[in-house]
Amino acid sequence: MTSTPPALETVAELRELYRAAEARAARMRLLSSVGKSLSEARPDNAISILNACAERLAFFLGGRSADLALGDVGAGIPIRAPGGVDALAFIAIEGLTSEQDIQDEEDRETFRLYLELMGGAIDRTRRETERQRLVETLQDREKRLETLVERIFFAQESERLRVSQELHDGVAQTATALARLIEGPGSEAPDMPAA
Repeated sequence: MTSTPPALETVAELRELYRAAEARAARMRLLSSVGKSLSEARPDNAISILNACAERLAFFLGGRSADLALGDVGAGIPIRAPGGVDALAFIAIEGLTSEQDIQDEEDRETFRLYLELMGGAIDRTRRETERQRLVETLQDREKRLETLVERIFFAQESERLRVSQELHDGVAQTATALARLIEGPGSEAPDMPAA
C-alpha cells in the first residue's frame, strides 16, 4: 500500500512555501540580470558596471552601499575568478564582514555565485586589457622591425653602389692605362693606380 504525502495543514504553510518560491525566483532573477550586465563589461566600461553590480548586491543583502576595490589588496570580502585562488578585487558591504554573516543558506549561495560572476567579468576584462596591450606592443615592434629592415636594405644598396663605382672606376683606369701601354712607346703612359 502506498502512502500519499500529508496534505498541507494550514494556510500559513502554503504562504510560507509561496514566499520561499518567490524568494528563490527573486534570487534567480538577480543572478540572471547581473550575469547579463557583467557579460556586457569591456575594459572601457567594466569599472562602472562592476560598481553598479556591487551596489545591487549590497541592496540584495540589506546594505545601503558597497565599496569595490580592484586589485589583490583591499578591505572586505575577496572576489576571485571561478576556480581561482587569488583575489582579483575586494567588496566591502556595510554590516558584512564575511559570507557567514548572511543568515539564510540560499542567500549565502546566491552571494557566492554573484561574486563568482563578478570575478569572471573582472578576469575576462583583465585578460582583454592584457591581450590589447600585447597586440599594441607587437604592432609597435613590427613597425620598428619594418623600419630597421628598410634601413638595412638602403645601407646594402648604398654599399653595393659604392663598391660598383669603385670597381668600375678602378677597372676603367687600369684598362685605359693598359690600352695606352699597348698603343706603343710614343704614347704617354698614365700613372698606374696603386694596387
